[in-house]
Amino acid sequence: MPVIDIAIAALIFWAVYLAFGHRHLLRPDLRALLRRTHVATDLCHWFANTVLFAPLWAAVGAILLAPLAGGDALAALHGAVRVLPWAAQLALALLIFDLAAYWRHRLMHSDALWPVHEVHHSSTHLNWLSGIRNHPLNTLAIHLVGAAVIVTFGFAPDIAAIVGLIRFYWVCFVHSDIRLHLGPLNYVIVTPDFHRWHHVPDGIRHRNYAGFFSFIDLAFGTFHFPRDRRAAIFGPGAADYPQQYPAQLIAPFRAWARTLAHRAGRVLATGDRQGP
Repeated sequence: MPVIDIAIAALIFWAVYLAFGHRHLLRPDLRALLRRTHVATDLCHWFANTVLFAPLWAAVGAILLAPLAGGDALAALHGAVRVLPWAAQLALALLIFDLAAYWRHRLMHSDALWPVHEVHHSSTHLNWLSGIRNHPLNTLAIHLVGAAVIVTFGFAPDIAAIVGLIRFYWVCFVHSDIRLHLGPLNYVIVTPDFHRWHHVPDGIRHRNYAGFFSFIDLAFGTFHFPRDRRAAIFGPGAADYPQQYPAQLIAPFRAWARTLAHRAGRVLATGDRQGP
């Protein structure tokens, strides 16, 4: 259940942060820290996406992906997947889910979809809760791509559930503010120091799209991991970007409206210059 997942994650990362020397979690200024990191906004996103929107997106996914179900080609693929040993199915599922998530994530950074994904990048102080800050439309994209992978490859429900659970905790982990020096493993799996570069508010954010396997970024030329410094500045880039949940819900629509108005203005200006 979502409530149990978030409660367990809170206990885990509280303990991890203390273990890594984050003693400020025990100080009286904890309340100021929570305000500065906008924890209330993160929790609103989590509640809305997992409790309110999840059933709706599940229904949308069932309708849109129904045409993919069935067929001899998919049946043969499902059979080939199901005969694999359980551990091999899990490893394959993790890889395919992350490959699909890589391209979905990369697409969300396109000019047209960035206003939706920008909400996720609005955290100015990365912590484990930053991973669950997503606009509902971003969550819809995540759900549709994940469901499409399940329908296409026919992974068993237990495999899909375990992958979902692993990815949830891993997303929390890679957004956490802890230092891990894993050496060559940084080129295999995504770590917090690796993913932090993705949240730097300039062109670097168009790197490090993978969520679990960093070698996917290596394969597609989007790997960025300087050894001599650590990312320290985060956020969407605009200093006036809203940090309250209601404002973040409408922020993408305002951005699209501004883009349409700008394009309409350019068309009108071009027409005026050309004359009758």
